[in-house]
Amino acid sequence: MEDITSLFFSVQQDNPHWSSYVCLLEAIRGKGYGRKTCEFYFDDLVDRDDYSKRDREGLIQTMLDISQTAD
Repeated sequence: MEDITSLFFSVQQDNPHWSSYVCLLEAIRGKGYGRKTCEFYFDDLVDRDDYSKRDREGLIQTMLDISQTAD
């Protein structure tokens, strides 16, 4: 598996106007990660100002969907 953190920072560098959440979605797209991995990297990499706490579960579900979607 590729390193999510490295992919995230690469996407972020190439797209400086994207939110941290969108950069993470792009980094995990089609990689097949599970819920625990998505939750860990969401908590680790996404700027807390990018989302409201009540939206967290829906955002995690979107990450799972994007991760499971083949390119």
